[in-house]
Amino acid sequence: MRDFLIAVLFLGMGVLAGVVYTQEVGILADRQALITRWNDFNLNSDDVALDIQGKCAKQAELVYKQGSSSSTDVWSFEDHYNSSLKKCFVLTTEDFMNSAEQPTGRGVFTLSDAFEQKVYGEYIGSLSETPVALCYVYSASGQEITCYSEDQFDKLISQYFGPVYQ
Repeated sequence: MRDFLIAVLFLGMGVLAGVVYTQEVGILADRQALITRWNDFNLNSDDVALDIQGKCAKQAELVYKQGSSSSTDVWSFEDHYNSSLKKCFVLTTEDFMNSAEQPTGRGVFTLSDAFEQKVYGEYIGSLSETPVALCYVYSASGQEITCYSEDQFDKLISQYFGPVYQ
């Protein structure tokens, strides 16, 4: 009888070991499937991010072309897709030139949403003793913040334009 119980015990342990092994194999297979799906998702996320950034760049260029004039002023732009705000921003710059096509030291910077055309901030330099004719940026809450220099403007727009703009 004792030998019979020992045999049943060993048989039970063998069955239990087989069940545990089977479950471990299943868990490892599930883990590998999750890793594969996660990697596929990340690849797709990168593709989507690149697509969004490409669309942002195209829209920013359209905004730039609509705003730039045919005058002797020099226009340029930078675009930035802010993924946390899910917005495409464009910073247009207009440097005023004198009749000798030299920069006058006065410029206009406008930060706006490239799709909604909403202005988030503007800086206009001045030729007078006051270095700034106009400078403001709207905070995330919508409050207008007055700035007094181009450096202050740059710091204020970094909440939208991100660390890309320096």
